[in-house]
Amino acid sequence: MEVGDWSGAIATVPTKGREALSTALLNDARAAAETNRWNRVELRLGQLQALGADTATADLRNRRDAFGREGQSFTNATGIRLLWCSAGTFMMGSPTNEPGRRTYENQHRVTLSRGFWLGQFEVTQAEWVAVMGSNPSTRKDSPLAPVENLSWLEAMEFCSRLTDQERARGAIPAGWEYSLPTEAQWEYACRAGTTTAYSFGDDAKDLHRFGNFNDLNGGFGSDSDQNQDDGWVYSAPVGQYLPNAWGFHDMHGNVWEWCRDSLDANSAAYAPGNAVDPWATSGDHRVFRGGGFINTAVNCRSANRYADRPSSRIVNLGLRLALVPFIRSEPEAGQPEGSRSKR
Repeated sequence: MEVGDWSGAIATVPTKGREALSTALLNDARAAAETNRWNRVELRLGQLQALGADTATADLRNRRDAFGREGQSFTNATGIRLLWCSAGTFMMGSPTNEPGRRTYENQHRVTLSRGFWLGQFEVTQAEWVAVMGSNPSTRKDSPLAPVENLSWLEAMEFCSRLTDQERARGAIPAGWEYSLPTEAQWEYACRAGTTTAYSFGDDAKDLHRFGNFNDLNGGFGSDSDQNQDDGWVYSAPVGQYLPNAWGFHDMHGNVWEWCRDSLDANSAAYAPGNAVDPWATSGDHRVFRGGGFINTAVNCRSANRYADRPSSRIVNLGLRLALVPFIRSEPEAGQPEGSRSKR
């Protein structure tokens, strides 16, 4: 119902009763915002505006527009817990003296102008099945292990279906969508304010405490680390290792995580100079981050990046869910590569 439609109904409310009605509507709107019932918030805001009491709703309108506060978290209907990442600036990529560094990790300053939500854990097999109805994982013996062996296309379909479900519930405000994080968002959350090779420091000897990688227990190939044992041969149930400073688990190892960005395999380096809200849409590959249980420590570094075709499936490649502002789209058919339209 539009604001104008409420005016007639509100006009029938006695003047003496309007203050009490405004208070009741405002209290209900604030309670709805605390539980992410944004359809109800929008309804109450329209009624309060019709009452002429919208001057008291600035906090609600700000929360609706920002949809996030420092230190806030929430769990959606599928059971996926997300943490809020405030807007900020960080150094993306790696310094030239970092062990294991690749040339296409050229370090540069990145600013994320808007905050976003990111899953505290990798998406589990049980959470994937709840949305998609089937499990693509090669090992289906643990519903709490991360889903894997899925393509980028399937990961984006998961995000799209979840967006539709949560919008129908009124659980996310207009202008937001579930998606894969951009690789800038992913690295920002992985680093959690650090500039070291890993979110816990520069020394890989501590990796077994923070992630599942190719160590003594796994022994995948001759490059396995024979001095560490993270306790798992294959993927571990999510949350088994220590979190980073912002509370995110398994950013290093367990399974790789698809990101939203495209990548041109022939020119993989970041564009030179500082960047604001970067999101690469040029190239026929898609980026994934974080390393997995088959990979060595250097592949689990915060700056490390790989890519493959969007249809590819890998035994230790999954996803971490993001809830992000609905800002811009992929290039439409017929548009030049790299052009972006407002959503």
